[in-house]
Amino acid sequence: MLPTDFRTRAYTFEIKFGAYHQKVTVTMSPFSLTMNTLREVAIRFIQTMCPDQDIKLLHNRILLYRYEPSSYQMIIPLNPKDILLPDTIVEVIISQYAKKSNMNTYLVLYS
Repeated sequence: MLPTDFRTRAYTFEIKFGAYHQKVTVTMSPFSLTMNTLREVAIRFIQTMCPDQDIKLLHNRILLYRYEPSSYQMIIPLNPKDILLPDTIVEVIISQYAKKSNMNTYLVLYS
């Protein structure tokens, strides 16, 4: 029998994008819970809530933060382990800058 850390679990958190918010549940192993996985969840959320928006290079422009009321900044960069905590609220922000894949340079996009 495997330890419980290796099993697939359901993780529920709230995701927000502007005025839109929704409870989301992802079912996976804690080791599969990466920033890319969370970005994919955020992209599906935005595409569902705002289907008429044509946002270019969305995957490279998504920034994820979590609310931390006890912090001076109120929102802090998201770490995949934060999803493991109950009542996590994830704020999705779309940057005007798109990161080029495998490079540390950014493109400025104008809509």
